[in-house]
Amino acid sequence: MKHRDLIEKAARGRDMKSHGCLVWNGSAEKLEDLGILVLPEIEAFLSERATDSLPADEQKGQPWLGLASVLHVYFKLASRCEGCDAAEFLLSLPGWLREEALRVVFVEWGPSQGPQNKMLPKKLVTAIKRLSRSGTEKERDMANRLLQYQAQHVRPPTRTA
Repeated sequence: MKHRDLIEKAARGRDMKSHGCLVWNGSAEKLEDLGILVLPEIEAFLSERATDSLPADEQKGQPWLGLASVLHVYFKLASRCEGCDAAEFLLSLPGWLREEALRVVFVEWGPSQGPQNKMLPKKLVTAIKRLSRSGTEKERDMANRLLQYQAQHVRPPTRTA
């Protein structure tokens, strides 16, 4: 399967797996296994979705049920990539897709993952601060809550000599 096909399959939520009450996107897992080399293709795909006039969850038939899974894979992989700029990509997204991407960032680095010490990458902090001042009302609210959570609950790693 080509990467583009796998990205689309994940975004459409066509490979959902379940175990008891847990449900996950099997194609998104496979996408993550491909590693950072797939990031430019994910960016291209998401940029195409950005031209959709309605948010993914409001489109007739909800064709992009797994779009948040693709965004999650993107931000997770990009956070491990030295040459990737997830912050620039986040800021480049328009309207509803940027709000969805910000929700995914909030899920990955906010309180929803339970007690952990996951610091936002520095470039993402800068982008989130920018959105906290100049984003839409929803973006400002989510950005401020994420920055507040990070300030109160996440501590930089201590250096050992």
